Amino acid sequence: MWTVPKAPWSYSPPVVSDGRVYYLSYSTSADIELMVVNASTGAPVPEFTAKLDAETGAPGPLIVADGRFYLVDNNGVLYAGDDKRILWRYSSGAQNSTSPKPTVADGAVYFGGWSRNLYAVDAATGTKRWTFTAKSRIVAAPAVSDGVVYAGSRDGDLYALDAATGDVLWTFPGGEGFHDGSPVVVGDKIYIGGGKGTMFAVDKARGTKIWTFHTEGDGSLSEHPVVFDNTIYFGSDDGVFYAVTADTGTKRWSVPTGGILARSPVLADGVVYFGMWDSKLYAFDAVSGKEVWTHPIEGELPEDPAIGEGTVIIATRKDNTSGQGRLYALRR
Repeated sequence: MWTVPKAPWSYSPPVVSDGRVYYLSYSTSADIELMVVNASTGAPVPEFTAKLDAETGAPGPLIVADGRFYLVDNNGVLYAGDDKRILWRYSSGAQNSTSPKPTVADGAVYFGGWSRNLYAVDAATGTKRWTFTAKSRIVAAPAVSDGVVYAGSRDGDLYALDAATGDVLWTFPGGEGFHDGSPVVVGDKIYIGGGKGTMFAVDKARGTKIWTFHTEGDGSLSEHPVVFDNTIYFGSDDGVFYAVTADTGTKRWSVPTGGILARSPVLADGVVYFGMWDSKLYAFDAVSGKEVWTHPIEGELPEDPAIGEGTVIIATRKDNTSGQGRLYALRR
């Protein structure tokens, strides 16, 4: 339906919020740039003039909430900004090889990194509320529900922390590292994917195992699975996409794709969309698992798709060195 006027090398998944698409763009001849375009037309939003600082390190994925954007760079600095400027910075002092994705909830921003710490920072002022130290890295974005923060660690533990104080409420030993898996809270369960092919369902109140589902291989699972209508959807490095019953952990359907899932799926109007490193975007019926369509991509599709009004928005790149790629919207 549209393509942005210039071809960007996407640095993070696109984010759709209030009729806009936010994304980070990079080329070999320019610094990383925060871009904002109209979600209906792809035209740049002229009133958006906020710029990243020259000293900003390589940033991680964007979060947009309540008219503000948040990101963490590889120097461990959390940034908050609005349409016009950077509002504040909080430096954790922790260097990151890959920059973590923050979570915004109830007036606070939560993020981890390549240190063993999880940080809670006031979303309005940028002042630290508390720090929690795990046994290993907390890389993936935490989840927040009913005053509790849930975070998986590479030590194989899932932690439940009091959102106000950072105190530990319970710890679930998964037995395999939660390398990049973000918890998803639905009802009385928490779902999180492990680094060796296991999807876990954990009791939200007690921190005990409800069920596990193991994929056909031993690779990592989707960073952020999608749960809808008693079904959890996720992909795996084994080249298969899965739909599993959320109550019992039994497989509903699976689709071999021949490629590695690019991060996480999205779902809209009964169709689940996911990109693969095999340069395709897939659309499957969420109930039956039957293919709706497949769209070939020129180059790589390493980032999550995003859902717009009647569209699915994707960011591609030609390769890791050319600085070329595309951001465009496909009619769903």
